[in-house]
Amino acid sequence: MLGRSHVVAALLAAGASALLPDAEGKLPIQLACVLGPPDIIGMLVQAAPHTANLEWCGSTICHLAALDGNAALLHAVLRAAPEAAFAKDRDGATPVYTAALFCHDQAVRQHKLVDLVVAFSLKRSIG
Repeated sequence: MLGRSHVVAALLAAGASALLPDAEGKLPIQLACVLGPPDIIGMLVQAAPHTANLEWCGSTICHLAALDGNAALLHAVLRAAPEAAFAKDRDGATPVYTAALFCHDQAVRQHKLVDLVVAFSLKRSIG
């Protein structure tokens, strides 16, 4: 996994686009949210910040990580794009709801997803 992080860093440093989709139309950030490793997520969001809010099949990157239930990937998404915690999918579900719906309570508990959402919400409302 470490090798992939170095490859992604080198490609981005050389000017590769973080917005180039694969043959199925998936962006690198969408793949990273399911396949990892977590450090790639931060690199890709930094290279193309608006990708945190992009939808693919009705889900944001935070929803993709929540669907998979990988707590480390979900935490990486929230560190890179904390506002993604409030995104709603095409059915109106938030990532917290999605993780709970698919019985990924470990992902919710391990990284205190609810606490992160509340903290970001307070920070956003205060200013």
